[in-house]
Amino acid sequence: MKSLKKHLWIIVVFFTNAHIYCQDGVQLNSSEATEGYSYFETFFESYLVNNCGEIVNTWPSIRSTQLHSKLMDNGNPIYIKDNRIIVRDWDDNEIRRTGYNAANVVLVYEVIVMSNGHYLCLARENLTNVEFTELGYQLDPGESPRRVDMVLEIDPDTETIVWQWNIKDHMIQQRNPQIANYGIVADNPRKLDMDAILNFDWQQGESFMINGFDYNEDLDLLALSVRKLSEVIIIDHSTTTQEARGDSGGRHGHGGDVLFRWGNPANYEQGEQSDRELFFQHNPNWIEYGEHKGKIIMFNNGLSERSYSSVEIIDPTVDEDGFFVLPENDRFQLSEEPISINTTTNGPFFRSGYTSGAKVMPNGNIYVTVGEEERLFEMTIEGELVWDYTIADAGYIYRSERYPKNFIGFEGRDLSVSGTVENPPSDYDCQLFTTSVENNNELLIDIVSVNKSGFIEVISKEGKDFNYYLYGVNGRVIVDGHNDNNYRIETSNIPSGLYYLRSERGGIGSTESIFIN
Repeated sequence: MKSLKKHLWIIVVFFTNAHIYCQDGVQLNSSEATEGYSYFETFFESYLVNNCGEIVNTWPSIRSTQLHSKLMDNGNPIYIKDNRIIVRDWDDNEIRRTGYNAANVVLVYEVIVMSNGHYLCLARENLTNVEFTELGYQLDPGESPRRVDMVLEIDPDTETIVWQWNIKDHMIQQRNPQIANYGIVADNPRKLDMDAILNFDWQQGESFMINGFDYNEDLDLLALSVRKLSEVIIIDHSTTTQEARGDSGGRHGHGGDVLFRWGNPANYEQGEQSDRELFFQHNPNWIEYGEHKGKIIMFNNGLSERSYSSVEIIDPTVDEDGFFVLPENDRFQLSEEPISINTTTNGPFFRSGYTSGAKVMPNGNIYVTVGEEERLFEMTIEGELVWDYTIADAGYIYRSERYPKNFIGFEGRDLSVSGTVENPPSDYDCQLFTTSVENNNELLIDIVSVNKSGFIEVISKEGKDFNYYLYGVNGRVIVDGHNDNNYRIETSNIPSGLYYLRSERGGIGSTESIFIN
């Protein structure tokens, strides 16, 4: 009988593993999916693949520990390694390496390229136990934190830090009135209670652990995922570095303090455990496209609290001046109920306790990285899967990016395919659907004027309507729309710098670089 049980167990494992193996590669590609390419990093190298999982390009040097490499507007990848910001070209040659002038600080996770060419980076500052004690931490033997979180803006030309924000300047504790950051938590909703993270996960040395961020250049705001609080917070980037250390200054008047927070109101004593919405989330992003444009999307991991992960969409309430609404003795406000897409509502099942991300594509679909499943998929806002891809033996997927076929970084690139990441390839009968426009060397439009104090004025050469997109140097769409014959983009609120203006009509498109001064 024991022998029979052993053989049955072996048979079950064999068929289970065979089933998992068959799931490698593309499992679904429908006409509703974004026609484009996915860029991701494995333990072995980084890949750009098309919708059928066919390899378009590889970067063998970008692997294992870079975590969130991404493509810039020219198609070159940028990432952090060895505490430096590195740019490689399409052929995997290193073309730039940027340092910075800060001791005892380590860059982590990802880089955001601003329109002025500066780099925004997450970072961590190493502190001693004495320094943590002076901040009011209650240390436990063997489980003490070693790092606090920062955001740095670096000028790559001078390798200097031109702006910074440090989470240690915005902590509060109400145990010891002899320490400078003492206060009543309920009376200070713009501060972060360090006791809310007292005994969780310090074996990794992290304190609050900011694990992802996004920058809204139009609003000059940063969204930060504070993992151990299970909250997403928004802070003001319009401050000076000195103002960012305090609680006054900047457009919103609160310095570097929290302007908005969501996910776990019990952290500032405005809710119970049952009011908690986030569970160790990652990757907040402002939505740039579709019906939910202007809202914020994030990957809600679940970790030990739930048996599934989800994607959350929120719309923070702002007043007529654009300031976030915080009623007295209440929590920060949303303009509507959050949207949660998961297997218990209307979405597919996916689960990753760590890593991962979510982003809205130009067609309004949601692109999701499920790190622990080594899976990338795209779904509609209603939760219907339209593209599904699992990476074979990737080892670890921290996050990935998906780019539409007309992404300006692909112009002039060789996008021919060569094999698949998985071997043998998926047995799914994958077909590529073609809906995007062809590039055209001759511009479809005339740029009449570019004026920082007024407008970009454009007129169609043929007197016909067209779609238009104004991109920043980071590849993000700043303005987009559709117009008859001509249109004007107001530029007074757009920072000076290099931009790309793309027009599309009748199956062709063209891009022109412009400078707003």
